[in-house]
Amino acid sequence: MRTLALALAVLLSVAAAPVAAQGLTKAEQDALRPVSEYHFDQVFRENGFEAYKRGDFEWARRHFLSAARHADKASQLALSNLYANGEGVARDLALAYAWADLAAERGFPKFVARREQLWAQLTEAERERAIAEGTTLYAEYGDAVAKKRHQMQLDRVTFRSMGRRPSLRGAVDTYVYSGCSGSRNVAGNGIGGGSCFVPDYFDDENWKSSDYWRVQDSVWGGGSGEVEVAPLRRAADAVPKR
Repeated sequence: MRTLALALAVLLSVAAAPVAAQGLTKAEQDALRPVSEYHFDQVFRENGFEAYKRGDFEWARRHFLSAARHADKASQLALSNLYANGEGVARDLALAYAWADLAAERGFPKFVARREQLWAQLTEAERERAIAEGTTLYAEYGDAVAKKRHQMQLDRVTFRSMGRRPSLRGAVDTYVYSGCSGSRNVAGNGIGGGSCFVPDYFDDENWKSSDYWRVQDSVWGGGSGEVEVAPLRRAADAVPKR
C-alpha cells in the first residue's frame, strides 16, 4: 500500500504554519494518492489536500469531513488544523482540540503531542466546551462507528464489483474488477502483472479491515490500531499522561 509518511510532516507543520505555506512536493502528492475511488478515506483526504493547496478552505473542510467519517485520522487532524488557524472557518481552539483528540484516538505519538499543545492553549471555559464538542464528534466520527462505516463501503464494492476466477496456475486467484485485472497468491498478496490502480491492488491490506488498518496505523506510528483511550478530561483535572 502507498505510504502516507511523507504527508505526516506536512500535517504537523500546521502547528507552526499553514499547510499551504509549506506546499506539497510531487512525492508527497503521490503518497496521498488513493488505492481506488472506493476507498473513501483516501479519496476524500486527497481531494481535501488538493482543495487546500488551491486555497479553497471550505471545499477542503467538506472533503476532510467525508474522509473523517470513514475513520481517516489524518483528515481529522487536518480539520483540527483548519480550526486552529481559522482557515475557512472562525478560529476555534476548543473545536480544534476536539478534532485533535479524535485524531489521537489510536494513540499516534505525534497526534497526541499536537492534541496536548492545543489543550495547553485553552482557557477553562474553552476546555469545558472542548469536552462537549468532543463527545458529539466521537459519536459520529469515532472508530467505533467510522471503521464499521469504512468496512461496509469496501464490502459493498467487493461484493458488487469484484469477480474471482480460479487460475490454471494452481494456488493463485485471478481477479477482475471494473475493467482491470490482477492476481494474488493464497497468502493474500498481489503478485503484479495486473492493470489496476496500484500493483498490490488485490492485497488483503487494501480490502480486509484488520489488515488495512494495521498498515495505515503503522504509517503514523501505530501498530495494531487498538489502544486504550482515556475518558475525556474535565477542565478542573490535571492534564494526564496517556
